Amino acid sequence: MDTFFDKNIKKTPKDAEDTSLLIVILADDYQLKMPGLPIIHALSHARKHSNTSAIIVMTNGDILDLATDLDKVKLDTTQKTRNGEDYLPKALNQLKDEVKPLGESYFDLSLVIGGEPGDIKITEELAKALFEFNKSRMTEKGVIRVQICNFADKKIGNSDKIFANEITPDFCLCSIPEGFSIIAPTGIRAIDLSKEESGFTSITVFNELKVPLKRMLSDKKKLSNEEIMKKIPRDIIVEIVDLNELYKKNASPNLKY
Repeated sequence: MDTFFDKNIKKTPKDAEDTSLLIVILADDYQLKMPGLPIIHALSHARKHSNTSAIIVMTNGDILDLATDLDKVKLDTTQKTRNGEDYLPKALNQLKDEVKPLGESYFDLSLVIGGEPGDIKITEELAKALFEFNKSRMTEKGVIRVQICNFADKKIGNSDKIFANEITPDFCLCSIPEGFSIIAPTGIRAIDLSKEESGFTSITVFNELKVPLKRMLSDKKKLSNEEIMKKIPRDIIVEIVDLNELYKKNASPNLKY
């Protein structure tokens, strides 16, 4: 299958310190509708690790192993590639090629992705199943990143329970964007923008900034976090997030909880 990436991208060498990554995809019961870009972002993360697995968590609490059970899920075919192919199936099959079967693996990092917040039905069953999975499979001081825009206050059903809180064991760190989050398909960083605390106040401003910020995040640009920050207007409060860097910080013995 054709790749969205340069095939020369290398995984972390076996003799180097590596972390295990779990990719979590939120879906309705055996149906998945979401943009292809978050999948490609996850694929970029997967290629940075020698041990990556992926699961699909349903609203009814069922959990499927992407490596073995992808054919059990109906995939949306609305979005197309430039060549007219179905974007989501193509992207997911590429991710499937990069991940290992779940087995009995434990994970240091978890990347949670899905569609837009309004498209994701967060149920008690989904949250409970994911919490129990994280509790049994995440390592001490592991990091869970909920990489979905406007998800900081996403609640479970009609309750007051915050989804991100409810899926995170007390021995893990959870990272969520407070406002919009911008990702690029050729890198593992994200730019989180706070709507309340900056000049970033409207969807118009977001649309104006989205494309140039994505380009800055691209690995091809090779811009450091500091260089990117200098190019962003001072009245816009942002945070650049890298899952691996979050883990290094959380794993530090000097971290204050």
